[in-house]
Amino acid sequence: MRLKYVFAFLLVCSLVVVAALFIRAMPHKEAMATPAAAPPVVHDEVLVAARQLPAGLLLRAQDLAWREQSVPAEPGEIRRPSVDERAAKPESDELAAAVVFGAALKVGLHEGQPIRHYKFVKPGDRDFLQTVLAQGTRALAIPVSAASGGTGLMFPGDHVDVMLTQTFKNEDAPLTRRSVSETVVEDLRVLAIDRPKTGPGALTVTVEAMPQQAEKINVAQELGRLSLTLRSLSEPVAENTGAAPAPLNPPPSPPTWAGDVSPALQSAQPPARVLQAEKPGIRVMRGNNSIDTKAQ
Repeated sequence: MRLKYVFAFLLVCSLVVVAALFIRAMPHKEAMATPAAAPPVVHDEVLVAARQLPAGLLLRAQDLAWREQSVPAEPGEIRRPSVDERAAKPESDELAAAVVFGAALKVGLHEGQPIRHYKFVKPGDRDFLQTVLAQGTRALAIPVSAASGGTGLMFPGDHVDVMLTQTFKNEDAPLTRRSVSETVVEDLRVLAIDRPKTGPGALTVTVEAMPQQAEKINVAQELGRLSLTLRSLSEPVAENTGAAPAPLNPPPSPPTWAGDVSPALQSAQPPARVLQAEKPGIRVMRGNNSIDTKAQ
């Protein structure tokens, strides 16, 4: 009988141990109520169209925006540097977007569509001018001084006026009329800027012009010095939609003469040159012979 009790006791101990292990393995209510937080998912930010953009548009900063994607950036998309990268190099954010500044869109984009590399062409690429030029317009390169006008603050996509300055060598003309400046063509779109790589000097600005405007600029280059003036962004301009801009013929503004700029020239006139009158000669008659002599 004692052996029977021993086996019963061992069986009960075994059941108690198994029950304790089972209870210990079961999840607690607190753990079931608050599941472990998933690690944060990091999404890429990519460059997208800030508004609807037409084909042929020259991209500028106001046309673009960074937008977070629910998926990693795809090949060809322009990814924004991470927070750590921007903290280490603050200019990396602007440099990443500047890759497309001045590039021309091959296709139109809706707001929010990513800017992919195959959708734009950059100045210097083979298809750039064919992509950016509106129908009926021409590309014209204008050599100007790097120090003139607002060329240092000018970028592709801006609009400019072309000014001609002439200096006349005619010494008989008054000082107030020896220099003049006038606007010969207005509201041209800048397509590309070829800046000097080292130091100040001449640069070449390529603009979009109608044929008649291009002819006027070519003649102006033969007459004097050309400079470009940057137009305000607040002035209405026709956005390029692939159609030729309407030829505008605004009334020409009056030229500005040297005397209009410096009233002091009015009192700085050089004295008129007094030419010594030639004294009449004397004719001496001797019989049938006559001798002309000059008076001393």
